[in-house]
Amino acid sequence: MQRYNHTKMKNLEDLVFDDAVERPSKSQKKRDMHALQEMGAALVDLSPERLDRIDMPEELRRALGEAQRLSRHEARRRQMQYIGRLMRDIDPAPIREALDAVRGASALETARQQGLRRRIIGVPLLTPHLSSLWLGLVTPVYARVAKKMIDGLRNETVVNSNAARDAFPEIAPMSAEVAIGRALADGDAPPTRWSDAFSSYRPFRTGSGRPLRRQRVDSRIVEVSVDPASAFAPIQRIGGSSGWYAGDFLWSLRGLVDSLVGGVGLRRGRHNPVELAVGDTVDFWRVDAFEQDRLLRLRAEMRLPGRAWLQWRVEPTATGAMIRQTAFYEPSGLFGHLYWIAVSPLHTHIFRGMLRSIANQAEDQGSPPATGWGGPTT
Repeated sequence: MQRYNHTKMKNLEDLVFDDAVERPSKSQKKRDMHALQEMGAALVDLSPERLDRIDMPEELRRALGEAQRLSRHEARRRQMQYIGRLMRDIDPAPIREALDAVRGASALETARQQGLRRRIIGVPLLTPHLSSLWLGLVTPVYARVAKKMIDGLRNETVVNSNAARDAFPEIAPMSAEVAIGRALADGDAPPTRWSDAFSSYRPFRTGSGRPLRRQRVDSRIVEVSVDPASAFAPIQRIGGSSGWYAGDFLWSLRGLVDSLVGGVGLRRGRHNPVELAVGDTVDFWRVDAFEQDRLLRLRAEMRLPGRAWLQWRVEPTATGAMIRQTAFYEPSGLFGHLYWIAVSPLHTHIFRGMLRSIANQAEDQGSPPATGWGGPTT
């Protein structure tokens, strides 16, 4: 009778098994174990409310809750090892997707595909209102729009059901990485500027719901010895990278304050450094009226206790052109009037300097009026 060596037979079985299915290496097993442990630690760091929204076995949920209650290092370490053993017996994919949503993986992936370096830092005790102000400060998104976006984060969007796949079998799902890559590669879509949207800020109103109609006006005139087109040229370039020709520090400070209180600030800039059209944004202003080489009127979209406009009108004269600069302010309530009184000294300094700089630029860079110019005709 022949006898088979049991050890050799066992090795032969291993060879047959290995030939059919490739076994994971010890290094891979170790990496998988570390990944599960990190996932378990990330779950322990979540709030109970977020944990309740993630589908998982009840035994794992209880183990996570117990780990959150433990404060002693050794007890917590043993509990984490127990959580790691539990996680080896479940499908980690749904939990990983839920964690990615919590930690902003889609934002990081978008930054990675665009070649940007970004970090997401979790902060405690940040309300939707404070978050919207911060988002409005560091991005072109209006604070009121940002608040609605952040409020939407209260609702989890991780899908744990195959209902959509069953209902639409012809549509194949794709990973977030592929979807982001396709969106970034779509060159047919026009670029979007948040600043092109109208501000959601509404002016202060009286108790009857109507703004007060009493206007405050600051109007100044200067004559230049250039043709109207040359006189209008620096006016048409105002704002954005060109600045405001006087008191740029004060304009920047006003923009910062506006951003801090939820306004649009100065970060919108201009869509084009020279060309303008009705509806275009110019920092925290919007073009309300425009006539080439003749009229530019801007409507304020910064936070104000009232409504404001800034206008330049150019008219031909016998010796060149006349530039009239006018600031209109329509206060709402007592605070609106007090605001105008408080900032009037600054306005006097800034508006006088603006008009003087516009005139200097027009004469330095402009063309003299044509010979025989007879001024305006009637």
